[in-house]
Amino acid sequence: LSGVGEFTSACGLTLYTAGAFGAGFRNSLLVAEPAHNLVHRDKLAPHGSTFRASRTEEKTEFIASEDPWFRPVNFYVGPDGAIYLLDYYRLVIEHPEWMSQARSNDQELYAGRDKGRIYRITPEKGLAFTHPRLGDMPVDKLVASLAQDNAWYRRTAQRLLVDRRAAEAVPLLEAMAASHASALARLHALWTLEGM
Repeated sequence: LSGVGEFTSACGLTLYTAGAFGAGFRNSLLVAEPAHNLVHRDKLAPHGSTFRASRTEEKTEFIASEDPWFRPVNFYVGPDGAIYLLDYYRLVIEHPEWMSQARSNDQELYAGRDKGRIYRITPEKGLAFTHPRLGDMPVDKLVASLAQDNAWYRRTAQRLLVDRRAAEAVPLLEAMAASHASALARLHALWTLEGM
């Protein structure tokens, strides 16, 4: 079988940036492979001034499907820590340019154009669904959210703070940037100040 063990259509590279799956999942890189109906997971490890990716498990994938319509193309990490997988859900994903004229005129080529699926992937123990409303939070709570483990909170709080341009956030952000225990919180505080 041609292409086994090789990426042919890798896309949607996503770093898992929350803690719901435990410490063993931290620094995981998800790669969608729609041509082979699978999702691959690598572990990132520091390597000099950059990182090196390696398989998390030999001879297995994070998700592999026998459904020929399963075409994972992208991921999002939600505020609940779940992974939201976007499935293009098509029978054929080849571009008509690379097909015979007869095949590119076949109506099967367009099967599924009105479909698509979103999967919510959680740890085996399950995960409560959350629907946070950071837009309603006062400035001090938004600044505190810059220290959250889940990047969704950090990025959303940073965006809201920059959009609000609230003067009362500046001393809180300066204090966080100067002395917070979390390097990520300090970094987000600096970028938020720069954005403001």
